[in-house]
Amino acid sequence: MELTVEQRTEIEKIASGINCPKNFECYKSGPKKFCKTRDFGLEQYLDCLEEEPHACEFSLSFGNGYFCTCPLQLYFAKNLKK
Repeated sequence: MELTVEQRTEIEKIASGINCPKNFECYKSGPKKFCKTRDFGLEQYLDCLEEEPHACEFSLSFGNGYFCTCPLQLYFAKNLKK
């Protein structure tokens, strides 16, 4: 996926505010490394579909499931996923 200069700038801005324990492996390696999530319409959350979501510092337990709160994952899911 080719990113525009504006998209790269926005991604770098988002990444500068995150302490990522995986050193931004998802962004550096491409979309195949992103966690499994689903956009279900909430602005600040994605539905986390990972098998062990409790192991991620960006997961938020809610009811019987987990939300993804990673700002970079959110940006890609909401703005770049087709």
